[in-house]
Amino acid sequence: SMGRRTGVAKGDAASAEGARSEPARGKKKRSGHGVQAKEHEDLSDDEGLEGLGVPLDAVVKVWCVHSMPNFSLPWQRKRQFRSSGSGFCISREERVILTNAHCVEWGAQVKVQRRGSDTKHLATVESVGWECDCAVLRVEDEEFWDGIQVVQLSKKVP
Repeated sequence: SMGRRTGVAKGDAASAEGARSEPARGKKKRSGHGVQAKEHEDLSDDEGLEGLGVPLDAVVKVWCVHSMPNFSLPWQRKRQFRSSGSGFCISREERVILTNAHCVEWGAQVKVQRRGSDTKHLATVESVGWECDCAVLRVEDEEFWDGIQVVQLSKKVP
C-alpha cells in the first residue's frame, strides 16, 4: 500500500532540515538596529482562523480506494491503493461536498469523515472538473448531515 508522499526521501530529511535558512515560526530575529522583533504571529490557537471564512466543522476528510485500469492488459486492473484528502460542505440541502479531483481519481470507493468523528460515510462522485481539480461528492446518510456547518462561497472573484 502506498502512503502519503512527502517530497523528501527518507535519507534526505536531515539535509533538508539543515538547509533551511529562514527562522522557525515564532522565533525572534535580530533586526539591523539591535532590536528583537517577532518574525511571525503565533497561530497555535483558533484566533485568526475566523478571518478565513471556513468554519472548521464544515471540513471533512475524504478517504478513497483507487483502482487504476491497466491499459496494456485491459481485462485487468492495477493494484489498488488508498489515499486521503480533504473537502468541505457547500450545501446541506443538496448534501454536497467539494473536494479535489485528484483525491477521487479512479476511485473505486469514496468515504468521508467529519471532524471529531470516527464514522466514515459512503460518498458518490457526482461531478469532476479536471481542469480546475475540483470534484463534487454526495453523501446520502442522514446521520452525516446532522448539525454540519456549511461554507458560504463568495459571489465575487478575489
